[in-house]
Amino acid sequence: MIHVAYIFILLFLALLFQLFLGSVGIVFPLCGLIIFYLTVVYGWKIMLFPAMITGVMLDLLYGRTFCLSLITLPVVVFWAVLWVDKGIPHDIYLQFIPAAISTLIYCLPIFIVNGYFFNLGASYLIISLILFILIIFISILVFIPLVLMLDFLNFKLRINLYRTSKKRLKNKNWKIN
Repeated sequence: MIHVAYIFILLFLALLFQLFLGSVGIVFPLCGLIIFYLTVVYGWKIMLFPAMITGVMLDLLYGRTFCLSLITLPVVVFWAVLWVDKGIPHDIYLQFIPAAISTLIYCLPIFIVNGYFFNLGASYLIISLILFILIIFISILVFIPLVLMLDFLNFKLRINLYRTSKKRLKNKNWKIN
Protein backbone atom coordinates (compact mmCIF):
# COMPACT_ATOMS: atom_id res chain seq x y z
CA MET A 1 0.00 0.00 0.00
CA ILE A 2 2.93 2.33 0.60
CA HIS A 3 3.83 2.01 -3.07
CA VAL A 4 0.48 3.35 -4.25
CA ALA A 5 0.69 6.28 -1.83
CA TYR A 6 4.31 6.93 -2.85
CA ILE A 7 3.43 6.99 -6.57
CA PHE A 8 0.39 9.21 -5.93
CA ILE A 9 2.32 11.71 -3.78
CA LEU A 10 5.24 11.98 -6.22
CA LEU A 11 2.96 12.45 -9.23
CA PHE A 12 0.75 14.92 -7.35
CA LEU A 13 3.73 17.05 -6.28
CA ALA A 14 5.20 16.90 -9.80
CA LEU A 15 1.84 17.91 -11.25
CA LEU A 16 1.54 20.87 -8.89
CA PHE A 17 5.09 22.04 -9.58
CA GLN A 18 4.69 21.64 -13.34
CA LEU A 19 1.39 23.55 -13.27
CA PHE A 20 2.96 26.31 -11.19
CA LEU A 21 5.79 26.74 -13.69
CA GLY A 22 3.39 26.37 -16.62
CA SER A 23 1.23 29.17 -15.26
CA VAL A 24 4.14 31.58 -15.76
CA GLY A 25 4.91 30.20 -19.23
CA ILE A 26 7.76 27.78 -18.49
CA VAL A 27 7.57 24.36 -20.14
CA PHE A 28 9.08 22.05 -17.52
CA PRO A 29 8.41 18.31 -17.97
CA LEU A 30 8.69 17.25 -14.33
CA CYS A 31 5.78 14.80 -14.60
CA GLY A 32 7.52 13.11 -17.52
CA LEU A 33 10.76 12.77 -15.56
CA ILE A 34 8.98 11.42 -12.48
CA ILE A 35 7.04 8.94 -14.62
CA PHE A 36 10.29 7.84 -16.25
CA TYR A 37 11.88 7.35 -12.82
CA LEU A 38 8.89 5.46 -11.41
CA THR A 39 8.65 3.26 -14.52
CA VAL A 40 12.26 2.23 -14.09
CA VAL A 41 11.66 1.50 -10.40
CA TYR A 42 8.25 -0.23 -10.59
CA GLY A 43 7.87 -1.42 -14.18
CA TRP A 44 5.68 -0.47 -17.10
CA LYS A 45 2.66 -2.54 -16.08
CA ILE A 46 2.24 -0.52 -12.91
CA MET A 47 3.07 2.90 -14.36
CA LEU A 48 1.16 2.94 -17.67
CA PHE A 49 -2.21 3.73 -16.08
CA PRO A 50 -0.87 6.45 -13.70
CA ALA A 51 0.94 8.00 -16.68
CA MET A 52 -2.30 8.18 -18.64
CA ILE A 53 -4.21 9.60 -15.67
CA THR A 54 -1.48 12.21 -15.11
CA GLY A 55 -1.61 13.07 -18.82
CA VAL A 56 -5.37 13.58 -18.69
CA MET A 57 -5.03 15.73 -15.56
CA LEU A 58 -2.32 17.88 -17.15
CA ASP A 59 -4.33 18.38 -20.32
CA LEU A 60 -7.49 19.24 -18.41
CA LEU A 61 -5.74 21.65 -16.05
CA TYR A 62 -3.83 23.36 -18.87
CA GLY A 63 -7.06 23.56 -20.91
CA ARG A 64 -5.58 21.93 -23.98
CA THR A 65 -7.97 21.00 -26.74
CA PHE A 66 -5.59 18.34 -28.05
CA CYS A 67 -4.50 15.78 -25.43
CA LEU A 68 -0.73 15.99 -25.79
CA SER A 69 0.22 14.71 -22.36
CA LEU A 70 -2.11 11.75 -22.70
CA ILE A 71 -0.04 10.73 -25.73
CA THR A 72 3.47 11.73 -24.65
CA LEU A 73 3.54 10.37 -21.09
CA PRO A 74 2.83 6.73 -22.13
CA VAL A 75 5.57 7.17 -24.74
CA VAL A 76 7.89 8.15 -21.86
CA VAL A 77 6.86 4.91 -20.10
CA PHE A 78 7.88 2.86 -23.12
CA TRP A 79 11.11 4.87 -23.44
CA ALA A 80 11.86 3.83 -19.85
CA VAL A 81 11.32 0.19 -20.86
CA LEU A 82 13.89 0.60 -23.62
CA TRP A 83 16.33 2.36 -21.27
CA VAL A 84 16.16 -0.41 -18.68
CA ASP A 85 16.55 -3.07 -21.36
CA LYS A 86 19.32 -1.44 -23.41
CA GLY A 87 20.69 1.39 -21.25
CA ILE A 88 22.81 1.68 -18.13
CA PRO A 89 20.57 2.77 -15.23
CA HIS A 90 23.16 1.93 -12.56
CA ASP A 91 25.66 4.58 -13.77
CA ILE A 92 24.37 7.86 -12.38
CA TYR A 93 26.47 10.04 -14.68
CA LEU A 94 24.86 8.62 -17.82
CA GLN A 95 21.35 9.51 -16.66
CA PHE A 96 21.38 12.74 -18.64
CA ILE A 97 20.75 10.63 -21.76
CA PRO A 98 17.31 9.27 -20.79
CA ALA A 99 16.40 12.59 -19.20
CA ALA A 100 17.26 14.45 -22.40
CA ILE A 101 15.22 12.06 -24.54
CA SER A 102 12.29 12.11 -22.08
CA THR A 103 12.37 15.91 -22.13
CA LEU A 104 12.41 15.89 -25.92
CA ILE A 105 9.52 13.39 -26.05
CA TYR A 106 7.44 15.62 -23.80
CA CYS A 107 8.43 19.13 -24.96
CA LEU A 108 8.75 18.81 -28.74
CA PRO A 109 5.04 18.05 -29.39
CA ILE A 110 4.07 20.93 -27.11
CA PHE A 111 6.34 23.30 -29.00
CA ILE A 112 5.01 22.11 -32.35
CA VAL A 113 1.29 22.17 -31.46
CA ASN A 114 1.49 25.52 -29.66
CA GLY A 115 3.13 27.01 -32.71
CA TYR A 116 6.51 27.97 -31.27
CA PHE A 117 8.23 26.74 -34.42
CA PHE A 118 5.71 28.39 -36.73
CA ASN A 119 5.55 31.79 -35.07
CA LEU A 120 6.41 34.39 -37.71
CA GLY A 121 8.31 36.56 -35.22
CA ALA A 122 10.55 33.77 -33.91
CA SER A 123 13.50 32.27 -35.68
CA TYR A 124 13.85 28.50 -35.94
CA LEU A 125 17.39 28.81 -34.70
CA ILE A 126 16.40 30.70 -31.56
CA ILE A 127 13.58 28.27 -30.70
CA SER A 128 15.85 25.29 -31.37
CA LEU A 129 18.52 26.82 -29.16
CA ILE A 130 15.99 27.39 -26.37
CA LEU A 131 14.83 23.77 -26.66
CA PHE A 132 18.43 22.53 -26.59
CA ILE A 133 19.25 24.62 -23.50
CA LEU A 134 16.06 23.37 -21.81
CA ILE A 135 17.01 19.76 -22.54
CA ILE A 136 20.58 20.18 -21.24
CA PHE A 137 19.42 22.08 -18.13
CA ILE A 138 16.78 19.53 -17.21
CA SER A 139 18.97 16.55 -18.04
CA ILE A 140 22.04 17.49 -16.05
CA LEU A 141 20.92 19.92 -13.38
CA VAL A 142 17.51 18.45 -12.52
CA PHE A 143 17.24 14.74 -13.30
CA ILE A 144 20.54 13.52 -11.83
CA PRO A 145 19.94 15.21 -8.43
CA LEU A 146 16.31 14.03 -8.62
CA VAL A 147 17.45 10.42 -9.07
CA LEU A 148 19.91 10.73 -6.19
CA MET A 149 17.31 12.32 -3.90
CA LEU A 150 14.55 9.82 -4.74
CA ASP A 151 16.95 6.87 -4.44
CA PHE A 152 17.93 8.12 -0.98
CA LEU A 153 14.24 8.37 -0.08
CA ASN A 154 13.59 4.91 -1.56
CA PHE A 155 16.46 3.48 0.46
CA LYS A 156 15.03 4.93 3.67
CA LEU A 157 11.54 3.63 2.82
CA ARG A 158 12.96 0.26 1.72
CA ILE A 159 11.58 0.65 -1.81
CA ASN A 160 13.48 -0.58 -4.88
CA LEU A 161 16.21 1.72 -6.16
CA TYR A 162 16.55 3.24 -9.63
CA ARG A 163 20.20 2.24 -9.90
CA THR A 164 19.56 -1.43 -9.12
CA SER A 165 16.51 -1.75 -11.35
CA LYS A 166 18.14 -3.35 -14.39
CA LYS A 167 19.44 -6.35 -12.47
CA ARG A 168 16.20 -6.75 -10.51
CA LEU A 169 13.90 -6.40 -13.51
CA LYS A 170 15.99 -8.65 -15.75
CA ASN A 171 15.49 -11.43 -13.20
CA LYS A 172 11.69 -10.97 -13.53
CA ASN A 173 11.76 -11.16 -17.35
CA TRP A 174 10.42 -7.61 -17.57
CA LYS A 175 10.31 -7.16 -21.35
CA ILE A 176 7.10 -6.27 -23.16
CA ASN A 177 7.32 -9.14 -25.67
